[in-house]
Amino acid sequence: MRGDDTVDGAVKVLSRSLPAIADAGLRARMDADRVRVYELVRGQLVACGGLGAFESFARRPDDDSAVRALLRQAVVRDRAFAEALADAVAKAGSARPHATYSSAHASGKRATAVGRDQYNQRHMRINTGGLVLLAALGIAALVLVFVVLPRLTGAATRLTGDTTCAEFLQADPAEQQRAIVRIAQERGVGGSGSPLARPAVSYSCSSRPKAKLGEVIADFRGQF
Repeated sequence: MRGDDTVDGAVKVLSRSLPAIADAGLRARMDADRVRVYELVRGQLVACGGLGAFESFARRPDDDSAVRALLRQAVVRDRAFAEALADAVAKAGSARPHATYSSAHASGKRATAVGRDQYNQRHMRINTGGLVLLAALGIAALVLVFVVLPRLTGAATRLTGDTTCAEFLQADPAEQQRAIVRIAQERGVGGSGSPLARPAVSYSCSSRPKAKLGEVIADFRGQF
């Protein structure tokens, strides 16, 4: 049997036997010659680093291009393997399908269906987990909007015109700037958005810790 014929025959035998023959329990009840072809091909591909290609072929027997290419190289490179594979293919091709193989093949289909159902269940669990995560993120967003932000807003607006300079100086720069702009607008003081406004008010407050913030800002009317 020529090398190409051997490869074609091996692929044909395996295509008819997969995916059931890949299961050790089902393989034990199959025709010995078919199993021999499977073991020879798998063993050779594992030895030459082609396990990934073989496993892909086992999952999708209709996509055999990678396995064919590796087997062609193997039968050329390894004469003993080529002869053993040709012999196994010839015997597997001439043997009548055994009843146990038919049963195993049917079982293989059931196993495939079970595997598909398990995949669907896992996929459903993943989708459910995604929904739970989205719900958690939604709750976190609501907490941020209705709890955290109001508190931050309240902290940012606690400085008023009646706040003392000492309290003003204890606030962070961003809070100070917001308070200056707000209070200046309330008291008709223009230019509060100037980069010089906060340093000027802070400097003035540093020497008047008990003064009211509104009064200090009003003193800068027309100066910003």
